Amino acid sequence: MAPPSIQDIRDYLPLPKIEVLRREYVREQAVALLNAVLPATYDQAREYADAVAHAFYGDLPKDRGREGRDRLSTQDRERCLIALLTSRRVELELAIHVYLAVMERISPEEIANVMMLTGMYTGLDNFSRGLRVEAKALETLADIVDENAPRDAGSVLLRLRNAFEPVPQPAP
Repeated sequence: MAPPSIQDIRDYLPLPKIEVLRREYVREQAVALLNAVLPATYDQAREYADAVAHAFYGDLPKDRGREGRDRLSTQDRERCLIALLTSRRVELELAIHVYLAVMERISPEEIANVMMLTGMYTGLDNFSRGLRVEAKALETLADIVDENAPRDAGSVLLRLRNAFEPVPQPAP
């Protein structure tokens, strides 16, 4: 029996499918949904969530430019978060930021490269787990396109949550 073939990370979500998802992605909608999570769970977290949203999801500089910056760009923020989340073994949060990074024009290959660098400093197990999470997230995104399922940020984030943290069904 032949071992299962290993799929290249770029093959999970080809560029034409990425473009389909990007056409319906609205950054402000995704940020609003993510910003609502902590206050919905604990209302005293609203100021914290608002401060994070303002500092890291507000009006940010371009990723590339001739002049220096005093803040991270949207793409740099996602690169940093992917590195941190890869080292922390938090699968759903990493999957969400894989989605956000792809929507912000970071390729699946670059995401894998960030994970590889992270793994060099935090361990091969983190790199390997990160790649598995990325592959599953990209596969979930490809399924959304293939099924012609809703592609707005809320629907995509819910689909990722269900893929990584399925809601237990009550026993019959």
